[in-house]
Amino acid sequence: VMSSPAVRRTLPIRCMCMSEEAHHHHAAPPSAATTGGGSADPHTFSVAPMMDYTDRHLRYMTRLMSKKAMLYTEMVTSATLVHNDNVERWLRYNDVEHPTVLQLGGSSIDDLRGAVAKAKPYGYDEINLNCGCPSDKVAGKGCFGAALMREPQLVADLTSGMADEFGGPVTVKCRIGVSDKVGADEDEAKEYAELCHFIDTISKTGAVNHFVIHARQAILGGLSPDQNRKIPPLKYRYVYELLEEFPHLKFSINGGIETYEDMEEHLARGVHGCMVGRAVINRPWLFSTVDTRLYGESTDPIANRRELLMKYVDYAEEEYARALVEQANYAPKLRRGLLRHTANLFVAEPKGKKFRFELDQRLNVKMTSIRDCVLGAMEELHAETLDAPPGVKAYIPDLYPGQNGPNPDSAAAATHLDAAAAAAA
Repeated sequence: VMSSPAVRRTLPIRCMCMSEEAHHHHAAPPSAATTGGGSADPHTFSVAPMMDYTDRHLRYMTRLMSKKAMLYTEMVTSATLVHNDNVERWLRYNDVEHPTVLQLGGSSIDDLRGAVAKAKPYGYDEINLNCGCPSDKVAGKGCFGAALMREPQLVADLTSGMADEFGGPVTVKCRIGVSDKVGADEDEAKEYAELCHFIDTISKTGAVNHFVIHARQAILGGLSPDQNRKIPPLKYRYVYELLEEFPHLKFSINGGIETYEDMEEHLARGVHGCMVGRAVINRPWLFSTVDTRLYGESTDPIANRRELLMKYVDYAEEEYARALVEQANYAPKLRRGLLRHTANLFVAEPKGKKFRFELDQRLNVKMTSIRDCVLGAMEELHAETLDAPPGVKAYIPDLYPGQNGPNPDSAAAATHLDAAAAAAA
């Protein structure tokens, strides 16, 4: 159904800019990633907004693996929504995707309010303002994305207007700071104080009480967006300090998080949520145990990757059929766009590369149906791999020279299986 209309250390200077009003008039949320009654915070795990990746198709597939994860759209600029009469292309999604956050980019109060007004009928759970993208296309002309961190009062005004229009939660995703070049700001006390000022200024309006922080500086000159995700050093301790500085606010942490162990360490430090980006794209099946491991659910929603693929194929066929009626010229491109999200489901698994190759080859044949593309690629895989439940490494006897192979439950077996999988992939 579619919806339509590191070790912690004390910083050199603690920020003293938080308003007294904030101390006295806001109830403090829990300092751990749980809320009352022992249930996990809805933001415990979220998938970062990523351009060209987190479209509604990836969100649908991710939702098949987790009922609890907080999903984000790709960033949509406010001008895009305001200046287009038909916004279905950017705002349409499937109802099963909830909870889903719409991320907007912009710096005009009027445009952002207008964009929120158009998005409101679609029923997004939250709206997020992008104050962290370092791309020249975003941070240059129009001054939005990470460049907005230099204008905290403007961000306060923008989010206040968005909240008035939306009537629901508005959040901010930002960096720990901005600089024009790598190494330009070495004064950590100053850098942290500016971050505190940014948080305090925005939160005082009452419109925003949840910040998602990518724990790196954004370098606005000389680095590509990809380099900005890797070169500026991670400073997780800034986020840990913010938890103490602003106990009435919620903070999710982002940047360099790739494993459950990473997330569990951050959550143990008190952050309210962990946002994961590229790791979800590179190893999507790894996160099929989010619900049981992070949210305390008794079971995960999908039994294995065979079931996942068949359910996703059903969805993909419906989407493709719809496109043939509504956008016939776009349908051939959509066919590959739908199935590209399945390509990494078997990374580092035996014959995982063969699955990906066969999928690509079949997609090159225009007359091959979506179902036949996937079923043909699945034939390259071991049944044990397809049927292994979430969080369990498939034991494939044919990979072992011995008659019975090692005990698949043993630690030695897990190491052997990882090595065998990498060799066979």
